[in-house]
Amino acid sequence: LPGAGSDAMTRSGKLVFTTDRDRRSLHDPLLRLGEVTLPDNTRTAVIVFARVKDPAPGIKWAVAAVDDSPGHFPAGSMATVNTSPVPVALKLENKKHLSQPGETSVIVDPMKDQQAKALEYRFLYQQDGDWKISGVGLWPRKPNARDLAVYHWDARRSCFIVRFVRDPVAP
Repeated sequence: LPGAGSDAMTRSGKLVFTTDRDRRSLHDPLLRLGEVTLPDNTRTAVIVFARVKDPAPGIKWAVAAVDDSPGHFPAGSMATVNTSPVPVALKLENKKHLSQPGETSVIVDPMKDQQAKALEYRFLYQQDGDWKISGVGLWPRKPNARDLAVYHWDARRSCFIVRFVRDPVAP
């Protein structure tokens, strides 16, 4: 998260992230980084931040929350978070997992071959009704690890990308 001293404060059932710890910053759009509503009945969550393609005043980051309870996000699964403004798809072992803008989902047991050392993927995004490939690769898998796939806009490269992250503190 950019900037020293950023803080999260609640407002109307949401977590609001600002650059200032003062509660008055909740009402100043110039100090707001982003906000997220936690899923119902969530006791713990993984909070994901990604840059926004065309930031509006007061929203510099897309923020998403993934319920990280073992019942919702079990060991061996992959949570996907689409912070991009377009539909995207992650093709894992020839199965396409679609994701709409703002959608968070969990792919339980994404590997068919449990002996495989890596998961082959293709990342696609939809533009003008057509699917375009943005990336292809291998993600090293650990059978009981939990992984996150975050879809977002990369301003430096001017394209949509997927960023994989392994949860270092899986329950």
